[in-house]
Amino acid sequence: MTYDVTPVNQWQSKNPLWFCVPFIASLVALFTGHGWWALGLYLVSLLAASVAHPDMRFKRTVVWTIIALPVVAVVFVIVFLMAFGDQVVEVNVQ
Repeated sequence: MTYDVTPVNQWQSKNPLWFCVPFIASLVALFTGHGWWALGLYLVSLLAASVAHPDMRFKRTVVWTIIALPVVAVVFVIVFLMAFGDQVVEVNVQ
């Protein structure tokens, strides 16, 4: 019983720092007001996680977490902002 294994390139790393460091740096850049740097570093971390070594533990979980965290944060911000929006009720009295 044989099966084909996807060949592994030498540049693929099992070290999680390749995507953890840019992701944390993107959060720091975002909270210090550097939006474009945050977006660029976020994309670098997502790219690094997606091309990581196939044998790296929790590779798929890491990729989905990197994608899901900003989505959840945006939804939270939208819900938070909607709670404090204009709460004016217009009544038509004639």
